[in-house]
Amino acid sequence: MRKATIFYSGGKDSHYALYKAIKSGFKVPFVISIEPFPHSKGCVYFNNPYSKKIIKEHSKLMQIDILYLRMDEKLYQIFKDDIKTFTEKILSIAKEKLGRFAFFFSWDSDDILTEPKHAAQYRIITEFLKKKKQDFFFPFANKNFKSIIKECYLEGIKPLCVGISKDKKHFRPFLKRVMTPEFLDKIEDIIKEPAKYGLPNWLFNRRKETETGKDVHLIGADLVLRTKMDIDQAKEIKSWRGYRHAYGLKVRGQRTKTTGRAGKALGVKKKAIMQKPGGASA
Repeated sequence: MRKATIFYSGGKDSHYALYKAIKSGFKVPFVISIEPFPHSKGCVYFNNPYSKKIIKEHSKLMQIDILYLRMDEKLYQIFKDDIKTFTEKILSIAKEKLGRFAFFFSWDSDDILTEPKHAAQYRIITEFLKKKKQDFFFPFANKNFKSIIKECYLEGIKPLCVGISKDKKHFRPFLKRVMTPEFLDKIEDIIKEPAKYGLPNWLFNRRKETETGKDVHLIGADLVLRTKMDIDQAKEIKSWRGYRHAYGLKVRGQRTKTTGRAGKALGVKKKAIMQKPGGASA
């Protein structure tokens, strides 16, 4: 039987990717997870200690071992700056234990397309794995997280929970209901049209919009585009706010004596002063 492994966080995406691997006929001897490390170091990307408890509980229920990758500051920096080296390290660890295997990734289209950095990492990883002739799968590369949630519901897949009690010892449900497609659609509708559900207009992010005079709430690409249009309009009419945007200066009245000075000349060159007539005597 073919072997496979996966980066596992305990969430619906990695849970469903694991399900896909098993349904495709792969044997999964273990899943790979990141060993949590102190958040005081500033490296907060990876699992916290409470997520580790959830992953352990999943591991017991699925009877699949966990291979923990210890993440220190050095390896975290490699992950941020050189995803190719990071992937190579993971491959070497997995190959040592599995021999020939397939690597499943749980990245969805939201992960890959929302930020340019993620798109670059996806391209680097796929090119590197192809060059190494390593079997790999991105089963959700063309699916967003919402569609994954719906498929999980239809397949009957339910991760154990997404919360932990205040005493940090017992699990508790985060939502008091199953996340059905209808429930997700309702959440999306609330976010798009909060006024319809009785939310006060002071919560909206665009009150008394210039074109219509109405209070509206924008999300996603609409919000980004509208903000850009506002800035471009301020530049075009040469308002004080637009002037500061145009020259890359702070706009909201922050101090500029000690911050926001990147790219500007700092201080005075002593050599230039000394070369001026009378500079030495001054």
